[in-house]
Amino acid sequence: MSKSSDIYTQLRQAREQLAAPIPDVDTLLRLLCLPLDLLDLLDDSLKRYGSSTHPPPEVKRVILVKWIPSLQSTILEHILVDWHDVLLQEGHLGQTIEQYFVPSTTSPPEHSLVALSAYDVLLDTLSRHGPNKEYRILPEISIQFILDMLCQLSARYSVDGLHRGVFEGELDEDTRDLLWRDCVKDLVGAPTRVANYVGARGQRIPDPLLPMNYFEVLSRSSEALVYRTSTGIQSQEEIALLIDSLSLLLQKLLRVGLFPSDSRSQPYSFFGFTLQTMERRLLMPPESELAAASLSYSFLWQRLLGAITVMDTQQVLRSCLSCLDVTSTLSPSLAARQSVKRTSFLLYRLFGALSRSSESYKERWESVIGLTISSTRSEWNLGIARVVICWASGMVNNSTVDAESIESLAQAVLEIWSDLVFIKHSTRSRHEYMTTMLLLAISYFPPRSDELVSLSRNLAFLQSVTAYMEHPDPSIRRLGLLVAEVLSSATASDGKTLSFGIEMWEGDGEGKEFCRDLRTLIAQRDGDCGLVLAADQSKPIEDVSSPQSTSGFHEAAGSAEQPAQKESYDSDDESLAGYDSPQNVSRAPSPTQEELEEIEKDPTLNNPKKKKVPKPVYLADLGKLLHDSKELEKVQVALSSAVDLIMRKKNYGTELEENAVDLTHSAIGLQDDFSLPEFEQQRQGMLIVLVACCPRKAAPTIIEQFFNHQYSVTQRSTMLTALARGGRQLAGLDALASQQVAFPSKQLPSGKHAKLIAMDDEAPFQQTIEGITRLVIDRQAGAAERQVPAIAREKQLRISKPSRAVKELHAPMVRTSTAFKDVAGEYFIMPFVNRFWLYLRDEQTREQRTVFSANRYRGAGTGMVLSPLMLGQILATLGVLMDAARFSSTYLAILGPEVLELAVTTGSRVMTTAGPPDNESKLQADVVAYAAQVALIILDTSAELDGGRTLAMDHARVIIGVGEWARTIFENEEKGIRLEGAGSVGGSNLERVAASLVLRVHDILDKWRGSMISGM
Repeated sequence: MSKSSDIYTQLRQAREQLAAPIPDVDTLLRLLCLPLDLLDLLDDSLKRYGSSTHPPPEVKRVILVKWIPSLQSTILEHILVDWHDVLLQEGHLGQTIEQYFVPSTTSPPEHSLVALSAYDVLLDTLSRHGPNKEYRILPEISIQFILDMLCQLSARYSVDGLHRGVFEGELDEDTRDLLWRDCVKDLVGAPTRVANYVGARGQRIPDPLLPMNYFEVLSRSSEALVYRTSTGIQSQEEIALLIDSLSLLLQKLLRVGLFPSDSRSQPYSFFGFTLQTMERRLLMPPESELAAASLSYSFLWQRLLGAITVMDTQQVLRSCLSCLDVTSTLSPSLAARQSVKRTSFLLYRLFGALSRSSESYKERWESVIGLTISSTRSEWNLGIARVVICWASGMVNNSTVDAESIESLAQAVLEIWSDLVFIKHSTRSRHEYMTTMLLLAISYFPPRSDELVSLSRNLAFLQSVTAYMEHPDPSIRRLGLLVAEVLSSATASDGKTLSFGIEMWEGDGEGKEFCRDLRTLIAQRDGDCGLVLAADQSKPIEDVSSPQSTSGFHEAAGSAEQPAQKESYDSDDESLAGYDSPQNVSRAPSPTQEELEEIEKDPTLNNPKKKKVPKPVYLADLGKLLHDSKELEKVQVALSSAVDLIMRKKNYGTELEENAVDLTHSAIGLQDDFSLPEFEQQRQGMLIVLVACCPRKAAPTIIEQFFNHQYSVTQRSTMLTALARGGRQLAGLDALASQQVAFPSKQLPSGKHAKLIAMDDEAPFQQTIEGITRLVIDRQAGAAERQVPAIAREKQLRISKPSRAVKELHAPMVRTSTAFKDVAGEYFIMPFVNRFWLYLRDEQTREQRTVFSANRYRGAGTGMVLSPLMLGQILATLGVLMDAARFSSTYLAILGPEVLELAVTTGSRVMTTAGPPDNESKLQADVVAYAAQVALIILDTSAELDGGRTLAMDHARVIIGVGEWARTIFENEEKGIRLEGAGSVGGSNLERVAASLVLRVHDILDKWRGSMISGM
């Protein structure tokens, strides 16, 4: 008892340590290998991390049932995301984490319990982590791992193997019942649950998990399970228990539609996948060595179908009949009759005898009669009619006819055939089917038998013959006459029979051919021919549906390739001339240029004596590396792994929320002391990812730090870029990944291409706001042109291509968990605006205090926040953010007026402030241009949302001021009075922006002027 208690204590401690941060790989391997070693699942190469304890079998069963599921959940939630790449790089992923879900050692049945719980844990994880709940979205690496594990489980662990693991182990009855119910639920529902989760994300379902492929494997393995169970020798109690378990599986398969009413019209069905195999196993010749196994297999199927409800049995029968491959003609050939009898024998072996003579067969009889006779379905062909009659005759396993069953069947058919409503309204094919069944049933009675005489004297039959003779369709009329003639001939005692003349049946058309073929068919009975089985039925059937009998597909693939390599070259072959080496000797390939560059960049390979700096696994480890910025290797490893690590932690617990502020401070204050080639790009990417993945923490931190004095122009530009691109990423307008080219084959080598992209991307938000402004101006010009008929007609006659910039600018993005419209006002724009006003007030106060001093303080000096360079970037960033926040609930009432006032104030201040003629003064035109662009974006968005009503009614002073300021800019441009630096990038289109701004203000004021006056 103490030994088992010690083992459980070790497992509890291991589970708790796995849920906490783990310091190194060795500790992780020790924690992961302990439970595996206790279950004999640990690979020999990792035995040094295992345990020396050998638990007894009952302790192993407790570990399998109670501890493995919790360990699997802990690994998925706490270990996989953090340590997947590390274990993969070390080569231990398949031997540790994957071993918890898909054990490679499949010889003991108990190991199937690991796979069974893996199904439940993996599918439950998908169900609990919905794509619409924040902190419930699974990381991409977890989704891929779950899908990979489910694919491997479906390939390695069939339902047959899982059933063996549950019922062949020494588990108590309640535990077995609970495990098996969960197993069946997970196996049958796996494709649906995967499709629901993956489909909601717009991803592609893996091929093994597609319903067509998955249910084929499940159907074949379920049939193999029934066969294996039937061949074993069990007691009556064990047989009853197995029947209950198999009936539960069959009912679940019925519920998911694997037994459709028409199997041939469905993409997948149980009988469509397994009927050929079942036929080979059921139709064994008596002299075959597998004849006893075939009888046991048949007996188990009959017991199994008897254990489910009548409705379920009827559905199985319907699906089986629709899948039978029988002739649909009235061919009287020996091959056709043998095929009919063989198919009838198959139904007899599968469902049992079709007899009316016993009460035990009553439900089966009513099901068959209801499906093939009483049902209004007309899909059954003539072959099914022949098979059912032969099955009911009792001649599939006997030489005598079951007269009672045939008479009952004939009475049931005659009741439908003689019904006046049926005669008048049924189709020709339905009449042919029922007539065929009636005459085939009559053919099994001896001539002049009491059953035939009773049928011929039936009042409903006599009245129906008259109705058939009056039918307007000659084909249907002829069918009634045919039955009357045949029945009259079979019951005549004195040689006098009813005849409608030879001319009624000779010739072509009007159903004459069908009547002649049917008369020829009933001259002999299908049940009289011998039961012929295929010659190769006595050979054992190889069970290819159960992957349990072989090892994993990785080992099988490897063993299949080895002989080919050995046979490719024989060093002892004296027929080889000379000593030339064979051309196909395998050797390690030479490294590519990209691999050489990666090796050269790896700082841990420069000095082999130095200890390798491991990649950070937790965000706290990343922060420590960034804090220790005096070591080159740590800085390189931190920057190179920061983006992937942060994105991996997105919506994964609260780790990112707890470390986002510290990481943002570290990234902003990091200095390029080692002149790293991609330092700025990597730091920029890290800040962008922080803003996009954790906007509520990173964005306010960046805004707060931006207005501090200790940062350079480069650092402030990096902060603004992170806000702009991170905000657009949240709004689904801008990708975080590197730019993609349309034709990769036409680009420069990777190094030069990356350098040119970086040079072109130095001020991305400035380029973005100019693109947005162009769209606004073009849209405004198009609206104005449509109001002039002549211009509108000319535009319609012109063939023009849509602007490529429009498509690229508003390209759809993958939905993120946090929408920018929900955080734009509280965490981005308003904190920026408020801190800007506070900073401006403080700087103006300091300037006023030193206005008469010899060393006058200037807040707009080089590198300062209020310098023209920084003001232009601030305005450009606000313009980009305002465009992304157009769907925010506070846009019209708060964001628009506040940012509009800031833009106009900044632009007016630059225009009216006269500075010394230094280099920075040449950027004043950019500041004014960006201010005008921001104002234009806000006014255009307001006009789209509510026609400018909120601005005009609640902020009339602001919009009038914007109009006057824009009119001043436009008049100065018209007069040739240009600002300093008016030919720069930002100031080149100032006149066009000002004109568009004047028109937009005029439209809004003209629309709401009456309301504005009445409200004053």
